Amino acid sequence: MKNVNKKNTKYLYLDTKTRKEYQDFINLVMKNTDKVCFTVRPFLDNIEEFNNSIWSFLSENVICTTIDRPITGDFDEVDHLIVLKKDYFLYEFFLNKKNIFDFQQADKKSGITLEDPVFIKDGKVVCYTITHEKYCCIEEDLYLQLVK
Repeated sequence: MKNVNKKNTKYLYLDTKTRKEYQDFINLVMKNTDKVCFTVRPFLDNIEEFNNSIWSFLSENVICTTIDRPITGDFDEVDHLIVLKKDYFLYEFFLNKKNIFDFQQADKKSGITLEDPVFIKDGKVVCYTITHEKYCCIEEDLYLQLVK
């Protein structure tokens, strides 16, 4: 994704074991986020597909959608990204999840899922996840605030 900086930032692996730890994490990361980027799988054909999905309550938050083309040039691995501005509905969406990897729910009509949330503040990645790998990394400064 263009205009997002991940270089020169140290990230640490985060494992929230309890509901309270997860909620503390979401409260902190959302406080330090202005946008969240999701990977849409299998592929978002058009924005109306998202607007008519089970995530339609987030449709007013959409800043942009884009295609993430792999460096390898293998277009079978093209991902569709959707960037949402942070607001109360997005915060509640995360707060009501069991954990940061709770993204198995697919829309029944379109079959799309939202996965791999990336939290961004002022063009800088503060936290990124790989849903199916159950991998979450958070910026070191935020991590230290969580473990205090």
